[in-house]
Amino acid sequence: MVRRDGADGGADAMTHDEAEREYARLLHEMQDLFDRGGADTPEHDAICDAMDRPWRAMSPEGIARTDRLSAALYERDATAPL
Repeated sequence: MVRRDGADGGADAMTHDEAEREYARLLHEMQDLFDRGGADTPEHDAICDAMDRPWRAMSPEGIARTDRLSAALYERDATAPL
């Protein structure tokens, strides 16, 4: 199993694709939380913590794709009517 974080591929190992899908899911979850006014909450902190594992397992290409997704979600939020 190819991994960015150099882990031994144990039971909690993620493929690049699994990591990218999980990170994208968490980005959407984070955006939903922001939409509900949940920034700076324990739930926000938990999502941030959960993002660490898939981030370390993603390929450089996956990181680039999720960076673009993050920017698109941020842009959508910035242009939403108040």
